[in-house]
Amino acid sequence: MLNMFAREDFAAKTVRELSSDDFVEYRDRRLEEFSESTVRNNLNTLSSIYRWLIHEKKVPAENPIAAMRNFQFGIPQPKGHRERRLNPGEEERIWEQLKGETPQNRQWACLFPLLLDTGMRVGEADSILAGWVNASKGFIRIPKTKNGEARNVALSDRAYEALAVLAEGEPNDAKVFKFSKDSRDHEWQKIREAAGCPDLRIHDLRHEALSRMSARGADLKTLMRQSGHKTVAVLMKYLNPTDEEHRERLFGTATPNHVKDGRAA
Repeated sequence: MLNMFAREDFAAKTVRELSSDDFVEYRDRRLEEFSESTVRNNLNTLSSIYRWLIHEKKVPAENPIAAMRNFQFGIPQPKGHRERRLNPGEEERIWEQLKGETPQNRQWACLFPLLLDTGMRVGEADSILAGWVNASKGFIRIPKTKNGEARNVALSDRAYEALAVLAEGEPNDAKVFKFSKDSRDHEWQKIREAAGCPDLRIHDLRHEALSRMSARGADLKTLMRQSGHKTVAVLMKYLNPTDEEHRERLFGTATPNHVKDGRAA
């Protein structure tokens, strides 16, 4: 992130020359490409740098990010977290689009169940090497995750079998998924549109996977080990039960008895 900041226009100025106006311009430019949460995190990091300079290094300067907090729209506020789940029939329609034997379809026919069953981050899936697949049938060990730590991710049978097919005959140090990020994303866009769910993002599959695990009764500690989240608060953003799952967990049935029996409420 420091390298990213170093490429910005404001990096050409000294700390004492910088003002809130520089970071308002930076904020507005970033918001054209990135979400409010991302830009907010960028500004919070810059504010932390200023606090370090002022309090640890005794640099005589003002924190312009702190001043922005006094503006009505100074620091972007995060929106409510996304709760997109797969709708009935969407999974089946996606599988229909993955039946062809093209190289892209073969890879997505492996990546789709991997993400949908395990809740793995797509970047973690991209990093999988062929040698990891054979190391342990029930798990994939990701040596470096988003939070910088290694993690064992439990695999479903179909996710493991699909990985084993792609990894077969590959050197241990070869990546299982060969497509680039742009190619992968472009292919997903075609798949989801053809399946009639054009708003379904790749990251939504992580929400779906973890929500399904929760609905099956997985406890929070197990879910956190699987997802790699460090806090329950962050994990909870990914657990979005459907109305049916909500009712089933509370009462043991997804459909009211009076509806099953044909009686009115």
